Amino acid sequence: MKKIIMTWIVAALASTLCAFCVNAEETKPCIRIKKIELAGNIHFSTARLKPRLKIWTSSLLPGKMNCLNENWLNQDIKDLIAFYRKKGFARVTMKAEAVPMPGKKKHTIKITIQEGPRYEISFKGNAFFSSRQLKKEITVFTKGDPNGSGLRKGKNSLLKKYIQAGFANVKVKLDVKTVETKPLASTCQVIYRIEEGPRQVVKQLNITGNKVVDSSKIRDAMITHTKGFRELGGFNLKTLEKDLEAVALVYLSQGFLNARITHDIRMESETKDSSDPHESSPTKQIYITIHIVEGPRTLVNSAGISGLGNIFPRDEALGFLTLAPQEPFRDYMVKSDANILAAKISEKGYPHVKVTGETKFNADKTLADITWNVQPGSFTRFGKIHYQGNKRLKQKVMEKKVSLTPGEPFSLAQLFTTQKKVREIYSVASVKITAPGLKTQEPQPDIDITIKEKKPYYVEASTGFDTENLGYLRIKTGDTNFMGEDMNAWVEGYISGIGHRVEAGIKDPFFWDTLISATFTIYEEQEEPLNQEFGTRSWGAQSAFARQMTPHLTAGLNFEYENKIQFKGADEEQDETRNILITSASLAWDNRDSVLKPTQGFLSFASVDLFSGFGSDLDRFLKYQIDLRHYRSPFKGLTFAMAGRMGYIQPLGSSNTVADDQLFFLGGISDVRGFKENMLLTDPEDTHEALGGRTSISASLEARIDLPANFELTFFMDTGKIDNTDQAQVLDDFRYAVGTGLRYNTPIGPIGLLYGHKLDPEDGESPGQIHFSIGYTF
Repeated sequence: MKKIIMTWIVAALASTLCAFCVNAEETKPCIRIKKIELAGNIHFSTARLKPRLKIWTSSLLPGKMNCLNENWLNQDIKDLIAFYRKKGFARVTMKAEAVPMPGKKKHTIKITIQEGPRYEISFKGNAFFSSRQLKKEITVFTKGDPNGSGLRKGKNSLLKKYIQAGFANVKVKLDVKTVETKPLASTCQVIYRIEEGPRQVVKQLNITGNKVVDSSKIRDAMITHTKGFRELGGFNLKTLEKDLEAVALVYLSQGFLNARITHDIRMESETKDSSDPHESSPTKQIYITIHIVEGPRTLVNSAGISGLGNIFPRDEALGFLTLAPQEPFRDYMVKSDANILAAKISEKGYPHVKVTGETKFNADKTLADITWNVQPGSFTRFGKIHYQGNKRLKQKVMEKKVSLTPGEPFSLAQLFTTQKKVREIYSVASVKITAPGLKTQEPQPDIDITIKEKKPYYVEASTGFDTENLGYLRIKTGDTNFMGEDMNAWVEGYISGIGHRVEAGIKDPFFWDTLISATFTIYEEQEEPLNQEFGTRSWGAQSAFARQMTPHLTAGLNFEYENKIQFKGADEEQDETRNILITSASLAWDNRDSVLKPTQGFLSFASVDLFSGFGSDLDRFLKYQIDLRHYRSPFKGLTFAMAGRMGYIQPLGSSNTVADDQLFFLGGISDVRGFKENMLLTDPEDTHEALGGRTSISASLEARIDLPANFELTFFMDTGKIDNTDQAQVLDDFRYAVGTGLRYNTPIGPIGLLYGHKLDPEDGESPGQIHFSIGYTF
């Protein structure tokens, strides 16, 4: 049986690789990178700038893995410009080009930098606002200063800030002077000279005449406020005039069509507010009174629809409208309700419908009678559906997503829904749906669905080293549109210092035309985890089903058959072959802001596995596992990552024992750093033998601090405990470790070197352990 499976895998691998070669000419040509050159950088060395570039990292990869990624290059340019601006070079510009190397198929990526002058910005004459507060209004260090526009915008922002604070007569003068500091380098000295003038502060704000509309609702509509804990209370006449317009809109929304809003302003003699440390000049106290004459309120007396015919029952159509009898009349809602009614009628097969509203008032304008006039236009049905652009994708796959039926009433909403569903097909890069006959008002226009397919074949490879798996190599090749059915079929091989695995699989993203994804795999593997006295060889098959319940919640159900052999010692003495059926149910919640480098959000996973061993109690048990992770960044550049993990095995057999290879082990890069892999708990009679247990608890807290040039400094604390072992004399207390490390962020994730130090080393144990990893362990 195993030989048959291996033969099938090898044949599938050869077939997929052959298909990839046939289709290779359709892929975009690779621009291989030999080196990265920077020119024009005076203030920062090339050695400092290069590590900030993703394309520089990719240029170090072997073979065709260093093809130029234009998206990375564009992002690198943006990041480098942002770096220069943050350092004060507001006018920096960059240009990148790929230069072919003579006689070679490789290219040099040349980035030409024009740094421009370094900006030094200062403020003179500011007393109310500090220089630090004013500098936040100057955006040249984030948005640049093309042709001096950034500095001028900064001047306008300062004026606005002062005016909002009550300095009506403030003046801001901009002085710019460029000084050469060294050859090819200069400094732009920028001074904002401010004449604040007297400040006007709202001392009192009164509202009179309002009877129906509450004063608090009027104040909420206004920007002008009296001075308070969170309000500067600055007075500005233009702002007050806009506030009165906002109050008028509040009254219009309540049905007061002729409300009159006026105001009085009284100004006290100039005084100095000694209680306010900001006040260094005399302040004018402003007393404002807003007078409101509400006038008659207009209510909707009746609402009717003409020309509706038999499209909708009258009561149902009236239910779509906002302006109902006894509701406040709002003129702007007449047109809004007309649009709503037109949209509802359009979905019944009348895409050319027009709806207009007509209003009649009584003598004193306290009541309004509204009539919406409907012109439905010609009745339209869906015509024939034509599919275009699907070279490999089978038409029946698209038809399953299309919710249009020829002869049914024409609906724009169904067109949009169909476009969305067709776009969900993984093999579809883009989709366009048109109805050419709709514009000419054909009674049954045809529908054209045109798609563009993605490239189906892929090859992925990765290699590296970490302290859990030692050196490893992974190669995967597949077809994302297998047999034109929009299914992903692949073959993958993996080899490392602790074993190997070969698998072949196929994934259907919409199993049986549902929102459930189904994955079927067969595999063969051998594993000898570090510091354990046993290894395992197994082969099997797995069926995994997943359903995304919400944007962040995913439920899973897996079935697996495994044929496993455990062996011990260098002579590979084998135990009996075990046949196991595993049934698993899981829930996962993931709202992280990034998979490679999360800074905010939660990742939670919980599962229950039922192991049913045939002919042996060693594989009859329930396994419960919970993994909780939280990421939080109180400010940019610092992320706290927290993780908690728990596992428990409940034996179901009569012997109350579980096979060694099914137990939990702790220690190493994945959980409790500072310990060797799987060596958190050891046999008291042989400290070189790792012990596993039926209960596992571990937790980690890590602080990640961003450093220049894509480096990251980390500090961590880990703890863990293994319990319910087969050794009665074993101490099962929590073990603790703290440590630090340095990571370098690459396009494929961080590469890290960490050191963990045991807080409670036992006799014969090392004080700590060095770990190397690619990617975050949590």
